[in-house]
Amino acid sequence: MSVRVTPAAFADLEEIDDYVTENFGPSRAIETRRSLCDTFELLTEFPQMGRLRPDIASRPVRFFFLKPYWIVYQPARRCSSIASTTPPATSAGSALSE
Repeated sequence: MSVRVTPAAFADLEEIDDYVTENFGPSRAIETRRSLCDTFELLTEFPQMGRLRPDIASRPVRFFFLKPYWIVYQPARRCSSIASTTPPATSAGSALSE
């Protein structure tokens, strides 16, 4: 199974990279990116790990918390789509505002 990162999620990853690099250094940014990408792969293998949140999302997406980030994704048979990776100051529900 593969992972498709949406343009919005890619922009979130870039924002996270910039923030972590600026505040904690480039090696920590690389570690953070690797951890997020490893989690994306894990979610494709075990798509039910995330929680459905009908109280904040009408779309069939799941939410997974990788402290301090929310990963919002839509599992599918062949390819899971990562819709958003929210920075720590953002709520999980606002990740779907686009």
